[in-house]
Amino acid sequence: MRYLTYLSAALFSCHLFAGSTNSPNIDECIIEGSHVQLMGKLVSVTFPGQPNYESIEKGDKPEVYWVLNTLKPYCGEGYDLKTKTLSRLGESCSRFQLMLKPEQYDSQRALLGKKVIVSGEIVLAKTGHQHTSMLIDVNDIELESAQ
Repeated sequence: MRYLTYLSAALFSCHLFAGSTNSPNIDECIIEGSHVQLMGKLVSVTFPGQPNYESIEKGDKPEVYWVLNTLKPYCGEGYDLKTKTLSRLGESCSRFQLMLKPEQYDSQRALLGKKVIVSGEIVLAKTGHQHTSMLIDVNDIELESAQ
């Protein structure tokens, strides 16, 4: 039950932060497992963690993750494990939690708060520790050159 509550909250947060209620074109849909390069602002966000993934104020452990906030929302599609068919996520998303190696946090820290390009593979949220419906398993983060 807690997981379903979390998943609903994650999907809602993606829609809430997308800044648009318009559905993106099919060309803007990102498929689970695909390699992407997305541009946006790199921020550090504290989310509620265990035991309930609901509220730090009510005793949940804080979990700090880096998130890419994109200017435009993207729809996402993932593979249904039973039917092996693609299913579209319920809402568009403009917040992508980043999956980083420990050394990437140290080497990329100066990019926090800046406009960056993140490249990596799209992963769909499956656990309570994944706080956006789509995540990026990061290969590289670089400063966007137009800054």
